[in-house]
Amino acid sequence: MANIHRLNDDGFDRRLRLGFSNLNQNQVLDPNLKIPFVNQAPPEEQDPRKESFWQMLKINLCPSFKINSITFSILAINAFIFILECYQTTGFSQSLLEINQKSLIDMGAIVPIDIKLKGQYYRILFAMFMHASFLHLLFNQFSLFIILSAIEYSYGLLYTSIIYLLSGIGGNMLATNFGYDYDIFVGCSGAVTGLLACVLSYFILNWNKLEVLGPMREYILCIFILFMLLAFLFPGSTSISTYANLGGFLAGLFSGLAVPEPAQQGSYEKYSKIIGWVLLVTFFVTIILSFYIHQ
Repeated sequence: MANIHRLNDDGFDRRLRLGFSNLNQNQVLDPNLKIPFVNQAPPEEQDPRKESFWQMLKINLCPSFKINSITFSILAINAFIFILECYQTTGFSQSLLEINQKSLIDMGAIVPIDIKLKGQYYRILFAMFMHASFLHLLFNQFSLFIILSAIEYSYGLLYTSIIYLLSGIGGNMLATNFGYDYDIFVGCSGAVTGLLACVLSYFILNWNKLEVLGPMREYILCIFILFMLLAFLFPGSTSISTYANLGGFLAGLFSGLAVPEPAQQGSYEKYSKIIGWVLLVTFFVTIILSFYIHQ
């Protein structure tokens, strides 16, 4: 199966290989600059006509995915916990496509009234790795497979883990504060939305370094902003999922500015990180204070 990503012989212009025909002519893209979804890990050299269907999917969707990664670890944890949910629900004797609400609550789903009145704060973390149905799991696993692997390639294991956890926890805390008291919510949608917001943070934090992209810099940024706007125009079926997405977006945006190191050091990058830390701390302090006010 021939793929355009294989057209990378030595005489091929680096700008065209990366898809940047609008790069400034006198500038070359730093090979150490790892831009999410743009210049991911190069595929292994082999004849594209001999690659399998699964190899083609990996190369085109998530070329930077590795087994020894936080991406694979989270995918494995999600799958393992869903198996436990299925066993808790059916004992493997009935349909595995839906998990009943009692099992979700028993295993740590977010129920705002239980967190507020009973102090069951562990639900804020546990719910990130739970799913309500097989389709719910499948959609989130596919999203993480692509998005999380791209972020991990750009930021590394440590920064990616911190941003993922902060996004998920921030989203679930906001959902607990402002969602309906008896809603039941599970899933990592807040963390996934935070990872997408982190892409915006990457462009903001490294705006000067990405000047080499020329007009492509603004184009990619606008695409991601439009994508996020569409995500919020079509929210989930419950108010709590909408708050989780909003909280995850804000936590991911702020932590993406504060936590990672920029590609270059300068006054702009320094002040961007300071602003990121101020916004991140303010966000979580506000949520915590609001939580006790609601109590």
